[in-house]
Amino acid sequence: PRLRVPMLAALATLALAAALASSQAELLGITEQVALESISPSSGATKPIGGPVSYELQAQGLSTVDSATGTYFLLGFNSSSTRANLVGINIASGMVTTDIAMPFAESAFVGVGQSIDVDPTDGNIFAGGRMETHGPHVIGKIDIKSGKFTPIASLNATFLPVLGAATAFIPNTRQLFVQLGTASAIDIFGVNVETGKITKIPQDPEEGRVLTTMALDAKTRSLIGLGVKPSNGTLERTLVRLDPVSHSYTTVGDIPAWLVESGGESALDTFSRTLYWIGQPTGAKPTDPFHLVGLNADTGAVVSSPLLCATDAACPWSIGVSNE
Repeated sequence: PRLRVPMLAALATLALAAALASSQAELLGITEQVALESISPSSGATKPIGGPVSYELQAQGLSTVDSATGTYFLLGFNSSSTRANLVGINIASGMVTTDIAMPFAESAFVGVGQSIDVDPTDGNIFAGGRMETHGPHVIGKIDIKSGKFTPIASLNATFLPVLGAATAFIPNTRQLFVQLGTASAIDIFGVNVETGKITKIPQDPEEGRVLTTMALDAKTRSLIGLGVKPSNGTLERTLVRLDPVSHSYTTVGDIPAWLVESGGESALDTFSRTLYWIGQPTGAKPTDPFHLVGLNADTGAVVSSPLLCATDAACPWSIGVSNE
C-alpha cells in the first residue's frame, strides 16, 4: 500500500512525458504542381503526400491548416470554371476531402486580395475576397459541410495590391486580422467575426511598423511575422510582433543576413517556437536559390537555413504547420 501513491505519481509522470513526446509539428507546403508535400526544417528535403490536384491552378500564399482534423486547406483557381475553389487535402493521405466553389471574382492576378483562415473551434473556414470585380472586399465564413458562404463584413479595401496569406485568427477574442490595400496604403483590418465590427491598424514601413507575413502566436497572444525597415539607405529584414489590443508594434529582432522573401508566407511551429519562411540572403541575385529560414520566435535569431529550392518558381507556393 505504501508504494501505491509513488507508483501512481510515476505512472502520471510517464503518461505526461509520453504525451509531450507525441506532440509534434509537421511543416507542409503546396508545390507548383498543386500537390501537398512534407518539408524537413533541418535539411529542406521534401516528400510528396499524394498526387497533384490536377484541375487547380496556383493561388500563391492562400492556405491554412486545421491541425485537429489533419487537413491542409488551399484556395486555388479552378481552370475549368475560372473561379476560386476551396480545397481541403488530408495531411496523411494527400487525398482531397473538401472541394467548394467560392463566390469570389478573379482579377488578372489569381488570388490577389483573397485570404483564408481556419476557425479551430468548429473547423469551418473564414475567407475573404471580392464578390464583384470592382467591389469591396468581403469577409465571410464557409461551412465546409454544406459549402454555404455567409458574409460577415465588407471592408473598404477596393485597391488590393497584396497577395493573400497575411492573415491571423484569434479564437478567444473572435478577431480575424487580414492585410489589405486601400487607395493610399497597405493596412491591417481587424474583424470581429461575431459582430462584424471592423477596426483598422495602420502600418508605417518607414518606421518599421509593418508585417509582411502574419501568424498567431498563442503563447504571447500576439500576431507575429516578418517585417522590414530602412537601414543605411537600404532595407533590412526584421521579426515583428503586433499587439492586437493596443495595436503597438515591437521589433523582436533584426535579420540583416536575410532579405528577400518568397510569396509573403511564414508558418509558426508552436512547439519549437520557430517561425519558418522562404527567403534569400541579403545581396543575393534574383536567380540565386532560396532557403527555408527558421527564426527563433522569441529572439529573431536564425536557427536554421537549409537550401529549399533552386528558383522562386520552384519553391512551395504556400507553407503551413500542423501543430499536433
